Amino acid sequence: MVSIAITGIVSLLVAAVSVLRNGVFKSFINPYFIVTLLFFRFYGVVPEYSRETLRIDVAVLLSFLCFSVAYFLAQRGGAQRARAFFAWLWPHDPRPGRIVRPLGTGAITCCLLLTAGYVTLNLTVAAMQYGGLERALVRFYVSSPVRQVSPWLLRASQHLFNVAMLVMFVLRYNYSVHKRGLVPFWITLIAILGVAFPRGSVGGFTYPVIAVIFADIVACVVGKRKLRIKLDTMVLAGVVLTAAMLLLVLRTQKFGSVGDVTSFVRSSPRLVARALIATIGAHSVVREDVGYCLETFGDKTPYLWGHTPYSIVVNPIPRELWPGKPVGFGNVLAQIKAGESAGQTRVSYAAGLAGEGYANGGYAGIVLLSLAVGLLCGKAAKYALIGFTIPSYGVLMMSLGLFRVSTAFVRGDMLSAFTTMVYPLAVLTLVLFLVGRFITVRP
Repeated sequence: MVSIAITGIVSLLVAAVSVLRNGVFKSFINPYFIVTLLFFRFYGVVPEYSRETLRIDVAVLLSFLCFSVAYFLAQRGGAQRARAFFAWLWPHDPRPGRIVRPLGTGAITCCLLLTAGYVTLNLTVAAMQYGGLERALVRFYVSSPVRQVSPWLLRASQHLFNVAMLVMFVLRYNYSVHKRGLVPFWITLIAILGVAFPRGSVGGFTYPVIAVIFADIVACVVGKRKLRIKLDTMVLAGVVLTAAMLLLVLRTQKFGSVGDVTSFVRSSPRLVARALIATIGAHSVVREDVGYCLETFGDKTPYLWGHTPYSIVVNPIPRELWPGKPVGFGNVLAQIKAGESAGQTRVSYAAGLAGEGYANGGYAGIVLLSLAVGLLCGKAAKYALIGFTIPSYGVLMMSLGLFRVSTAFVRGDMLSAFTTMVYPLAVLTLVLFLVGRFITVRP
């Protein structure tokens, strides 16, 4: 049996208010609505309620309150600055009522080439790690790495995955508005999903579909059209949801061969279902780590006093130049829990704003970290929502990146969220600005 914690009740009530005010579909392009769902996912359910559970709820609710206050303060005003930023970033026609032009052959070709580049790099890196393409295709389930590859290659593969998500969004948006480019869209989608399953990545399998649904919703809301979920979208969502649940189960098992994987799936649907329920319940580990931070830091272990902002500031320095560069809080937490010295583990945990903030300075750390992250996410959300209304593919890509930043910090750790979201967004800004210098706006 599980219970809904106070945090879960509060986050669901806030999400319900958003649905009542904006409707279901408009809520899904509201970053704050997604934030409330994420708070429920990671902190809203507990096995049983106790005094320790109440203490965790107080810390999480404090972080949620401070985050929300800063989030909405950051959204006050600034609309003109946002539009000026997008005008500087990517030339477009600012007149109201305009719709984005259909993608030309050159643009679609670039999208396909970027997708091909991601797929090629992903499989190449995997083949290098696992000793051949055949082993790479079943690597998550039955293979183990046989050699190390450069961290730069792994980062490049992850960054190209983010680019592939932007490509998926743009192609689907183009189809939703103009009913053109369906074949390139499906080629891209199938290619991205095809390399996600061997990775065993639930996110890699579900994010492309989320991008598809998101593009449909944005196109209809911006175009002031009634949203009708397309049949292909419903079928795609159903297939991917089933595959994602299967992946959640397979991630927790050990297999000796591909045949063992097949036998497990076919053996007992009840067994698979029980494993799925247990795996979904494992999301409460983030909440448990909040409790661990409350019990440990300031009592058994000294506070880390500003470790998180310091690690973010110095992170751009290559570790090759500074071998002792501070690691993220997730790594520090893993080392403390395992009793290991710094640098001896690559495991990383997450304790959200509440746990990480408390480790950085008690309840004052929770308040300060939540306020800082809330300001960042609120400003990113403000710019994203304005950018979605501008008829320009470059601005739409930037807005999607900003949307992801605005929802990225609920789970933690903060350094990981910063490096995987904010740094790529800075690179995207530079690329769009440079490409935008060659764009001519036609009336």
